[in-house]
Amino acid sequence: MPTQVIAHRGASAYYPENTMASFEAAVKMGADAIELDVHMSADGRIVVIHDETLERTTNGSGYVHAHTCAELEALDAGILRPGYGKERIPLLKDVLTFAKESGVWVNVEIKAGSVNYQGMEEKLAGAVRACGMEESVLFSSFDHFALLRLREAWPQAQTAVLHVSALVEPWEYAKKLGARAMHPLYAVAMLPGWVDGCRRHGVAVNAWTVDDEAAMESLFGIGVNGLVTNRPDVALRVRAALDGRKAK
Repeated sequence: MPTQVIAHRGASAYYPENTMASFEAAVKMGADAIELDVHMSADGRIVVIHDETLERTTNGSGYVHAHTCAELEALDAGILRPGYGKERIPLLKDVLTFAKESGVWVNVEIKAGSVNYQGMEEKLAGAVRACGMEESVLFSSFDHFALLRLREAWPQAQTAVLHVSALVEPWEYAKKLGARAMHPLYAVAMLPGWVDGCRRHGVAVNAWTVDDEAAMESLFGIGVNGLVTNRPDVALRVRAALDGRKAK
């Protein structure tokens, strides 16, 4: 299978990150998957936003968990792209429904931070099952305990280990956590033998976040399973060009 192009927070180089506009654009570009981040509202709804606070990506302020879902949906999540127009913070279920209709899979990142969301893992499992996306969602996190909690709540959950450092024998760590994939910083994936070692042990590698074309070429060349990028159109063009060269 060719390396999958995974749109990081959607086509976030061009559209407000983690919004329906960004996800829709990524799908139109031809991305194989979309990546998103989740937090929980004060009334227990799973919402799609990167930060645990609102200031950077919306016109709101304070912690996400201090606001109800209705309050969050009333905010403008399009402020990172001035003049773009108002975008709301999506609910996870709405993005999953869109992804199912569009035929793409979803990487859901469970955010690691200062907030501990009680019952988050159970709600995530419920949301995926309710949308019929059990086979099309991969959960990742820098909080590896969250991955363990998720698998306790839902043993069938597909998980991936997000990390920055170059782990020794990462496939062993993945197996310890019951994870299907490793999600390294892309420079780690480019270390000699790193991807090959994971492949030999049946562990997928999805590298993040890759916007440089030369790095994209290198990662496609070593055969990572997935390439996470803010520029899915560029990654798709690079992949097509490399495929064209191989066909000659």
